[in-house]
Amino acid sequence: MNVDLAESQLFVDDEIIESYARVHRSIHRPEKYGPVLRPDRPWEGNCVVLYGSVVRRNGKYMMWYQTFNKVEPPGNTLICYAESKDGVRWEKPDLGRVSYGNSTENNIVLEPIGRGLDSPSVILDEGDSGDRRYKMLFYGKSPDGKNGLFASFSGEGTEWSNPVLVAPAVGDRTNLMLNPSSTCPYVALTRRNTMMRDHLRRVIYL
Repeated sequence: MNVDLAESQLFVDDEIIESYARVHRSIHRPEKYGPVLRPDRPWEGNCVVLYGSVVRRNGKYMMWYQTFNKVEPPGNTLICYAESKDGVRWEKPDLGRVSYGNSTENNIVLEPIGRGLDSPSVILDEGDSGDRRYKMLFYGKSPDGKNGLFASFSGEGTEWSNPVLVAPAVGDRTNLMLNPSSTCPYVALTRRNTMMRDHLRRVIYL
């Protein structure tokens, strides 16, 4: 097993430990805290879903989450923003970006470009300055019927560029990741719209 000793290691087992004395591993049972975010705004509809992301920057946690409302598209799903100092108590700031009910006093950052959106995933790319520091992928369908993964970019995480289709026929449940040291730093785990036909089961695509 090749281990890069210059990298931080997570000691969840003894795989890379040669020997130890007078120490032991203690595993603590997690405690359930309960919901930290609830649908309490008109535009959030029936539920809020973390088909989204949480990142920490400058001592603040930033969350992008998805709403779901039992109405006709495109108002059935939105991408909203919340922030927190401790990851438990979250605030939903009025961003003034997107109009809802003739008002921009809301925390909406993106609305569907066609018949809805799904599974937003955001990364913070500190190596990319300016208006592309934050990168988002989400599943959507454009007004002309093209579906797949759309990309959007932001400098501060609240004002996003117009989404563009980057991966046709690739879909929902997507996780975007970043490995700055890799020659191919951007990685997405997702699904294809032919998944069930091709494999007769749920599968993950890279």
